Amino acid sequence: TDPIRPEPVYRLGLMGIGVGGHAPVALGLAERALQEIVGIVEDKVRPGYTGPVGESELFRHDFARHEAKYRAAQAFVYEVFGQAQATVDADRPLTDEHHARLRQAATWAQEVAGDVVMFAHRWAGSATVRQPSALGRCVRDAAVATQHALVDRMTLVEAAPAIMPAYRR
Repeated sequence: TDPIRPEPVYRLGLMGIGVGGHAPVALGLAERALQEIVGIVEDKVRPGYTGPVGESELFRHDFARHEAKYRAAQAFVYEVFGQAQATVDADRPLTDEHHARLRQAATWAQEVAGDVVMFAHRWAGSATVRQPSALGRCVRDAAVATQHALVDRMTLVEAAPAIMPAYRR
């Protein structure tokens, strides 16, 4: 589609704008799940733990790994969308690689968010299913978001041919 508004963002195209809306939602779900689980495990006790779950080495290890995955996905999204935005701001057309990276970043952010939310869900135990539960809402929202057609895993398959040439020597 040809943009009818003058702002450069509309030159990202329908897919660029569409996937641009999905990645921030995914990142927000992941961040909220991390916030919720930190609060839940402060006082949560379980059999086999010597104190609150949040003080266990196993939880802290898992938390650090998932928080890093969230931060890496966030940085990737900002990088890819920043490059695309800079290109259209400079009045240059987006390349096939730009379009592929936009879809790749949005899909990857959804995958990572789903993983982060499920990490929090597993550690929260029954706190996720009690009403009302912000973490429970994150679980439901992530389950829906990861099923959207714009972030289907096939988008990574479709993106690969435009990305692979950058790695040829």
